[in-house]
Amino acid sequence: MSGNPLIFEDLWAILRRRKLHFGIPAAIILLSSIALAYSLTPVFVSTATILIEEPEIPENLVASTVTGFASERIQMIRNRVMTNDNLWAIAEKIDLYPGERTIENQQAVIKKMRENIGLDMVTSEAVDPKNGRAITPTIAFTVSFGNESPELAQAVASELAQRYITEDRSSRTQSAQQASSFLKDEAQRLQDQISDLEARTAAFKAKNAGSLPESFEATSRFLQTAQQQLEQLDAKMAPLESRYAFLKARLTGFGASAELVKARDELAAAREKYSEIYPEVIRLKQAVEALEAEVNQGGSSSDYGYASSDPAYLALQSELQQVGGEISAIRSQRADLNQKIAEYQSRLARSPEVEREYLALNRNLTHDISSYREIMEKLASAQLAEELERSQKAGRFTLVAAASYPTSPSKPNIPAIILLGFTFAIGVGVGVAGLAEYLDHRIYGPKDLAAVFNAPPIAIIPEIAG
Repeated sequence: MSGNPLIFEDLWAILRRRKLHFGIPAAIILLSSIALAYSLTPVFVSTATILIEEPEIPENLVASTVTGFASERIQMIRNRVMTNDNLWAIAEKIDLYPGERTIENQQAVIKKMRENIGLDMVTSEAVDPKNGRAITPTIAFTVSFGNESPELAQAVASELAQRYITEDRSSRTQSAQQASSFLKDEAQRLQDQISDLEARTAAFKAKNAGSLPESFEATSRFLQTAQQQLEQLDAKMAPLESRYAFLKARLTGFGASAELVKARDELAAAREKYSEIYPEVIRLKQAVEALEAEVNQGGSSSDYGYASSDPAYLALQSELQQVGGEISAIRSQRADLNQKIAEYQSRLARSPEVEREYLALNRNLTHDISSYREIMEKLASAQLAEELERSQKAGRFTLVAAASYPTSPSKPNIPAIILLGFTFAIGVGVGVAGLAEYLDHRIYGPKDLAAVFNAPPIAIIPEIAG
């Protein structure tokens, strides 16, 4: 063949020479593609459309406990629906693949079902109200199933769509219930903890009464008052003790003095009657001397018998008892005050340590009460959300297009297969023809001859027909 550029006439000449090289492979491939297209088993696909509805009640009024993007939730529901048990149950319910559906072939049947199930998201363009950015949220999704029978395809697609809706409703309600249950348990735990802390705090306050921070000033005032009262009692005590000593001294010598006066009177009367050597005078004289000596020594309590009826003695004795009673009362008061002062001082000494423990208890109690209130608020919201899910007022899946009845098979796509086969046949035919022409070194025209001899032919004899 010539190395010169090919023109249309050259290509047309090659095509005429290589028509069999081109036609036979092209015809074989085209006929094979047509046969393949019509020999494949037709598959009918039924599709159901499920809408993701927005909550009927705005989330700023009642927030749902079910969160996450719609696409993520759909995938989660899909994982639950597409379990082996669910798919096998659907196959048995609808009598799918009756010839293949055996226990031994269970996994193969389930795998075949998975391959024939389709899930596609439906999105739309929107603007995020929070930041104003363009987003493409998922607003719906389709569930499809392909089978040789249009009735079975529709039945399985309808069953799958219903299970998506049921599973969504069940999972949303279950999620809301779990949130409420968790918050109830947490609230009960905090309530028990608060009760325990309150009991411990009450016992601590009872045990350390007077040493608590709020009692510090009062205890200090009580201590100061007790010390002042003790000083006042000490001021009263000194004169009372002095008075008591004085009265006791007077009472001690009161009886002997009275007898001495009487004895002197009797002695004077006896001297008027008798002489100094008269026995009675001598006796009275000795008695006077003895009483004088006793008075000089302070006397004894044995002498009180005589003065017990003397008004002056009785007055002194009454006053002594009164002063003694006052002294005893003051001593009792002083003992009580000293005990109180010691107690107040002990309370004040324990105040720093008590304050530290008391503040720790109060801090824990305050924290738990705050947490309990927060949990109770969340629990109220969760219970509202649970009721919202139970009454189906929250976001949910709604079937907007039931599973369609396919009137024509979706697979195989016969026109596409034939077109693809035609394109491939042309390509193979051209390739075979080109390869045959490349391997053929015969001369077919002036260009080939000129290429061989490096000179143009002198004359060209045209082809003579007949």
